[in-house]
Amino acid sequence: MTFYAPVSASFTDVNDVTGTLTVPRAGQSFDVNISGTYAQTIDLERAVGSDTAAWQRVARWSTANATVNETHVATRNNEKYRLRLHTDTSGTAVVSLRLLSASDRTITDALGNPQIEYKDDGVHVMSIAPERLKSVDPTQRVSWFNDFLGDTLVDELDITAGSGTGNAVALSAGAGGRVAITSASDDGAIAANASSIALDALDWRADQGGLVLETRIQIDDISEAYVFIGFTDVLPSTTHEAPIFLNGADIDSDAANAVGVAYDVDGTTEQWFQGGVKANTDTAPVYSGAAPTEGAYQTVRVEVDANGTVQGFIDGIAIGDPVENAVTVTTPLVPTILVANRSANQVIALVDYLYVAANR
Repeated sequence: MTFYAPVSASFTDVNDVTGTLTVPRAGQSFDVNISGTYAQTIDLERAVGSDTAAWQRVARWSTANATVNETHVATRNNEKYRLRLHTDTSGTAVVSLRLLSASDRTITDALGNPQIEYKDDGVHVMSIAPERLKSVDPTQRVSWFNDFLGDTLVDELDITAGSGTGNAVALSAGAGGRVAITSASDDGAIAANASSIALDALDWRADQGGLVLETRIQIDDISEAYVFIGFTDVLPSTTHEAPIFLNGADIDSDAANAVGVAYDVDGTTEQWFQGGVKANTDTAPVYSGAAPTEGAYQTVRVEVDANGTVQGFIDGIAIGDPVENAVTVTTPLVPTILVANRSANQVIALVDYLYVAANR
């Protein structure tokens, strides 16, 4: 086995950082090591995009004097990671990131893609580390996917068109299949303005672990729009509401428990944001830095872990730091896409596909 030299540091002051560790391949593992006599909060951070101008938190350790030896896995090629001292009370932590190079013991396919790798934590098949096998084993994951092909929407969808003028949810002509979610054209309450698609049962909970919703969506008019993509605690056909939305600079909510990614032109900041409401307590919003791209498809992904932490992605780029304690982990939830207008102008969203999954 050949190892890259680790990037390491001794942390004594807030914002101390290690060097940057670049992980060449998706699915490749790297080790995080922390030791010493210290009372600190230390973050593992991943660069946003291809440069190192912005970073998002991936993991955090805050137990005094803890010895940490963990393996993490890159999700994309050429990801960049570092450790950073977030808060400091006392002492010195010795930290490092280490990447194992298995290039001399790799079996590839005809295109050069790694198929089998021999690493220090075992044999990795199809470049998937052992700790990630659960996520691709269909017996260990429950999942639902719809590409909206055919001439009718499937029975397991809960389809709700509000009571305003022109609301509709219907298949829309277009290559690859898609559904159009159309808001009202007049201005009223969310129950009237909004239209939505959801699954037809509260079958999902954060404490399952690995909770995911992903969709590819296009919004025709962002100057009028409210869009929610995520999980909420009531079926839209039972109670048509805005699970989380913006009230000025803050998240407000109609739901008691909901979590996801949203856009609300009525908010102070007109950007995609992530957050949630946990037992009627709203989180603070975390913004993506950009509004939806009007009239163009974007891929929106919502990931919720077993502790109720939400991380959203727009076209594969994380929306800032994860939001912790965003939803009650034992509350049954339903995956939902809801579209509404915030003035007397209709909003149409085209949804290319909907994917939902979680651990069994």
